[in-house]
Amino acid sequence: KVATPAGLEAMVLKRINIKEGDFLFLEWPKLKEEILLTSDRTALFKSSAETASIVTVLASLILQVNKIKSAMDDESKRTPVQPEYDIVVSVLNTRPDMMDVKWDVKLAAEMYIGPFLDKISLMSNYTLKTQWRYEAHFEFPMQQIIDDSPIGRHYAMAENVFPHMITAIEKKLGNGISNNPVIHLIIYIPSCHISPLRVYKSNGEKASNEKIESFISPNWGSVIIYNPPVNLCAKYNEDQKKITFDIISKDVMQIILFHIGKLLDIHSDHIVSGNHGITITDIEQIGPRVWEYDAFLRRATVNYITTVTRTLQSLIQLLADIKYILINDDVGEAINQAHENIVKAKEFLAKNELLKASEFARMAYVSSEKAFFDASLLEQLYFPDEQKYAVYIPLFLPIMVPVVLSLAMIKKYYLNR
Repeated sequence: KVATPAGLEAMVLKRINIKEGDFLFLEWPKLKEEILLTSDRTALFKSSAETASIVTVLASLILQVNKIKSAMDDESKRTPVQPEYDIVVSVLNTRPDMMDVKWDVKLAAEMYIGPFLDKISLMSNYTLKTQWRYEAHFEFPMQQIIDDSPIGRHYAMAENVFPHMITAIEKKLGNGISNNPVIHLIIYIPSCHISPLRVYKSNGEKASNEKIESFISPNWGSVIIYNPPVNLCAKYNEDQKKITFDIISKDVMQIILFHIGKLLDIHSDHIVSGNHGITITDIEQIGPRVWEYDAFLRRATVNYITTVTRTLQSLIQLLADIKYILINDDVGEAINQAHENIVKAKEFLAKNELLKASEFARMAYVSSEKAFFDASLLEQLYFPDEQKYAVYIPLFLPIMVPVVLSLAMIKKYYLNR
């Protein structure tokens, strides 16, 4: 006898094979919620649930129709998922002379971020890196606020300071040599002089009541503000002796995993207009919800197909408009591969074979980018044959003048003999 939604889901999934791209609705009269969306590829609804609510779950959360339409829009400039990413976790100890911060960031990244990335590696490969940065203090606008905490005050930082803070942080990170796009995950530890540091909205209210505050900068990364323990800072203010404390991996990594999901556009915005009686279960595993990742694969596949189609059309238009451009065998092969793979991706997507569709779409994207940005095409585009004369004649002219004069002298010598 089934007593819980989780029990019903487990029993059904043992009997029915649900693959990537599939989704299962289960009617259960005993359900307390109107609709319960689980972390797997299932949703439960009670008998009295409205059809409109079920349609909302399917269209807004599972299929994410509006996002797919946006990806297919001719005006869309959305950057496709990249085949390679560098994920860099940086810990900034602003005052190592004041704070001895202990944390095995490499181990924490391997334990939490590594398994998460393994579960989302179908579309991209990820290189995980960690680093500590010391003496990484910088200035930004803040205001002291008196409160009733043991330290008697805290500092307020406005949300509009974030861009300035990121610019300052970038200068402290060092320059890694990589052609891959980088996602920065920053753990910023303010000194006791400006701690605890809190984020405030423009209306003067606190942005969050969470113990650890953070913010995300799309296409760049995120910053977590990890304040030292208040009691230790109070002690430091009394005796000016160096304090020692540990960073709690679980507290930080829960936030980081959420940030990665948002930055890669895997985690959905679960705010459904009017709510419609929809309840979504909390994530209990390291990794996104299964239906979230399916939706991400579907969107990324459509985005790849759209981008590759536009790239190939641009190449065709370029070759039609500029007659002198020649395509070598490598570029021709890349174009053929892109076309063949995009056709297969469309076929598999139409059959709801999500894994195969995403795989071929990804390969098509790589081939199309290789063809479009091939050095031989760029060379011909910027330096066509007729322009090469204009480029190189000034270089050879000083050398050619003595040669021409010498030939004239030789001719005159033979004529006078």
